[in-house]
Amino acid sequence: MGGGSWGELGSPGGSLTLPAPRLEDAVGGGAGATLWASGGGERHPRVGTACAAPRPHLCLHAAAVFVDTVGPAEKYEAKLRQRFPGLEVTVRPKADGLFPVVSAASICAKVARDRAVKHWKFVEDLEDIDRDYGSGYPNDPKTKEWLRRHLEPVFGFPQFVRFSWGTAQELLQRGGVPIKWADEDSKQDSTAPPSVLSYFARTPARRPPHRFFHERSLRPLAEL
Repeated sequence: MGGGSWGELGSPGGSLTLPAPRLEDAVGGGAGATLWASGGGERHPRVGTACAAPRPHLCLHAAAVFVDTVGPAEKYEAKLRQRFPGLEVTVRPKADGLFPVVSAASICAKVARDRAVKHWKFVEDLEDIDRDYGSGYPNDPKTKEWLRRHLEPVFGFPQFVRFSWGTAQELLQRGGVPIKWADEDSKQDSTAPPSVLSYFARTPARRPPHRFFHERSLRPLAEL
């Protein structure tokens, strides 16, 4: 779950809480998206947001950034160094066990997150919503049960929940209404070699109209 309201970094050594919608915007949403990259982009919302805070002098005083990762550390480290050339960037797996400053930051982040979850103010006007959502972690049965109770088949969850979270994605796939957007064309494997017969087959004179027009029986004026 996402926690807290969007604000500024109060002081050096303070914390900056990013709510779920803010994280979704940074990630770009969608299945398979991560907090590291979206569509081939090179953004890290936690670092980037801190450096774009309303009081940027707090970031200017930073000399180093430590990042705990579960992915390819060298790749992420290179991306962050390119994005923030003025900072000394260190990316390591299990960094909280290697650097005391990361261990302290992990504790601060957990405390801030738990406090934000406990005192969350829902922006949705939902009369039947309850606050018995547990810890907000995927292994918490209360959290999973709360998500099931408050899953709206079409619109999903309240803004309290990050939609790209794996637990939320699984529940949406099971209990949500399947949605197919008009611009979702059938994807073909462009890497597969063409058949020999395809060179002798008759091809249409022009590209067929988009499914949007076909489903609505729309035709160009010149053909009427």
